[in-house]
Amino acid sequence: MNFTKNLLCQLLIAGLLLPSSPAIVSAQTKSKSEPTPKGLQFRLSEGKPKQAIKKSVTPASSLSIEETEKILQRLETPKTTDVAETEFAFRDRSLPPPRTGKTIAESFPNNVVADAPVTSDAALEVVRFSPEGEVPLAPQLSVTFSQPMVAVTSQEEAAKFVPVKITPEVAGKWRWIGTKTILFDPVNRFPMATNFSVEIPAGTKSAAGNSLASAKIFSFNTPAPQVKTVIPQSKEVSRNPILFVAFDQQINPSIVLQKIQLNGAGKAWKLRLATEEEIRADEKLKDLAAASQKNYWLAFRAVSENPAAQNIVLPSDSSFEIVIPAGTPSVEGARTKIKNQIYSFKTYGRFQLKKSSCDGETSSRRKCSPYFGIDFEFSNNLNEDLFDEKLIQVIPKIENLEIFNRSDQISINGAGTKSNQHNIVILEKINDAWKIIAEDINAIPSKN
Repeated sequence: MNFTKNLLCQLLIAGLLLPSSPAIVSAQTKSKSEPTPKGLQFRLSEGKPKQAIKKSVTPASSLSIEETEKILQRLETPKTTDVAETEFAFRDRSLPPPRTGKTIAESFPNNVVADAPVTSDAALEVVRFSPEGEVPLAPQLSVTFSQPMVAVTSQEEAAKFVPVKITPEVAGKWRWIGTKTILFDPVNRFPMATNFSVEIPAGTKSAAGNSLASAKIFSFNTPAPQVKTVIPQSKEVSRNPILFVAFDQQINPSIVLQKIQLNGAGKAWKLRLATEEEIRADEKLKDLAAASQKNYWLAFRAVSENPAAQNIVLPSDSSFEIVIPAGTPSVEGARTKIKNQIYSFKTYGRFQLKKSSCDGETSSRRKCSPYFGIDFEFSNNLNEDLFDEKLIQVIPKIENLEIFNRSDQISINGAGTKSNQHNIVILEKINDAWKIIAEDINAIPSKN
């Protein structure tokens, strides 16, 4: 194995040092008049299986008892020693477990009643509380007092004493952390879009009997609904797109749709919610809906003025704005969206070739390397399901021609192209063929 590796390394080094080698470059793909390509060249061929080496087996037969006895008699008698046999050598036994220095005979827990807390004449105060003011999220509420409020006992008994009131009420559970701090854990979190008020009434008493001189009131507010995702946004789309808007909290899609506006081409467009079948048919939209929380989003589309024209709704080559206005409500609370949010997109215009490039540069009226393909970029996305390679011709023909279609581009690659050869790429110039290639079959086709 090491010999093979060393031989392979020597061959690679020799190939790097030598300018070229006729044994490496195939004679079938190179003529004598052509310049030798620079760099290391390789030729691959099919491997052949290694022939297995057959080994002959010498025939053998068993010895008889007499022959075996004769062989054993020729062996020397084994030497013996007078060393006495010893018992099995066990390892040292483990040490006994350590014992305490003093044995405590008292029971645990003991029956000793703790002394009452040291009384003080100081008034009870609220020293800390949270949250307060505008908060992005409120997972918990806490209030800390200056004096012990409950005895050191079970959590179940302590939680019966709750000196704090939340308005509006929220489903959740109260618990004490120590004797001075009380926490409220809502079932999930505090609802969004809500103004909360928290009060500790005057006269609230500590475990020592001291009272709160005056009521302590504070408030906190969770945010109104905000837009998190909008699709489409700042891009070109077909003339009947499904629009998608996701929020940071729960909404009622039907009510929010009444607030949303779609403006463009000199008018405000009527909207309807997308059906489940339409959402499932759009792979990207289906993934977005699956990744979003339930009732946090809505999908909708414009209503056609001509019911018979299912795929022709919005005019081509036009700009549109999706407006999520102030006042858009949430189902979690009464606070509504406080300002307009506007997102824009554009419908596909005339379907045409925007540019072609090779070797990463625009290929118009310039020489392209025979070792690089050519990329064509179009104004619209191409329909991968309807795309047909027969619509594209290359003159003269390129061997091993490969054509790839992705998004709004077509890439043409081939092997065996010759230097100084003029290759002309002809894209089918029949208008109907452009319609078949275009993703939006209602886009206006180009003439060539």
